[in-house]
Amino acid sequence: MTKPQIVFLPGLDGNGFYLSALQGLLRDYADCVIMQYPCEIMDYNELCRWVLTQLDDKSGYIIIAESFGGPLGLKLAYALQARAKALILSSTFAKPPLPRLILKIAAAVYPHIIHYDFAVAIVNFFLCNGRNAPLARQLHKVMLETGDMVMANRIRILADLDATDTVRQLTLPCLILQPRCDTLIWFSNFTALRNKSVIRIAGPHGLMATEPQAAYDAISDFIKHLN
Repeated sequence: MTKPQIVFLPGLDGNGFYLSALQGLLRDYADCVIMQYPCEIMDYNELCRWVLTQLDDKSGYIIIAESFGGPLGLKLAYALQARAKALILSSTFAKPPLPRLILKIAAAVYPHIIHYDFAVAIVNFFLCNGRNAPLARQLHKVMLETGDMVMANRIRILADLDATDTVRQLTLPCLILQPRCDTLIWFSNFTALRNKSVIRIAGPHGLMATEPQAAYDAISDFIKHLN
């Protein structure tokens, strides 16, 4: 029997370079691919259509989606129907993760602050709770390369996010990884997700980057018990 492919959907940066350690650990289970979103202004529906064009029509998929990629993972799982074998959500949400006003302000000010050196400290605080400056510097560089308007748009679309209808309709096995020290997400809204398991892991918002072994342990155990 052909193993399903593991598809990573990264966070706001859209690059996912920080998922490479976890990707390497999971290669024993299946072929793994990290999607890298186009550097274009797109909403979640457009991103989902783009991801679908990247996939092999014959394969089954295990979707691993983190942060900004979570709502995309929900849409992709629904679009794939039976070809989606499982959905793993890390540090993510189905409705705006912060109050809408905060997100709209963040989208507006993003292009005005991201080019300053102190933006690295902001990224480090929210992603790593201030404990991984090298990773924050790498991520900051990727964000600059992605483009101000593209990044601001990705923040802006979170303010109007509502994936609760999709959540209610999903029946595939789902694993939710929740960091114990997430400073970025106030609301997640997965209560209506029917076939779910929830595991809390010590770590910051960037859990799969900063704690790849702990994430691997939870994910591999979940995958082992899939039918």
